[in-house]
Amino acid sequence: MQENAEFISNVLGMEPPTDHGFFWRVQLSGGVCLDYHNVETINYQHYALLMSDEHFDALLARMDDLGLDYYAQGHHRRPHEITVRNGGRAVYFTDPDGNSLEIVTRHYVPEPDAS
Repeated sequence: MQENAEFISNVLGMEPPTDHGFFWRVQLSGGVCLDYHNVETINYQHYALLMSDEHFDALLARMDDLGLDYYAQGHHRRPHEITVRNGGRAVYFTDPDGNSLEIVTRHYVPEPDAS
């Protein structure tokens, strides 16, 4: 749990995780946090995080600096490319436990027109 918490906080450029005894917390923005806890067995997980274009650009630069592989599609398709959809961008990468993380700059489905 500590390894994954440190990995994601480093990749996302967040403050280092904090130890809360039985879990490690990565504080994100907007009051959102990721809590990492050890369990016997965990199934494959997929997490998508929405961020601004500026944060996305910084994340890609950090991934390149760290030598981290990222993909335009899940399941390791189109390495070191990004996906463009719905006027936004997305990349996928994998944490040390093999979970898939997706970073997006726009929602998948366009917001309904408020007019």
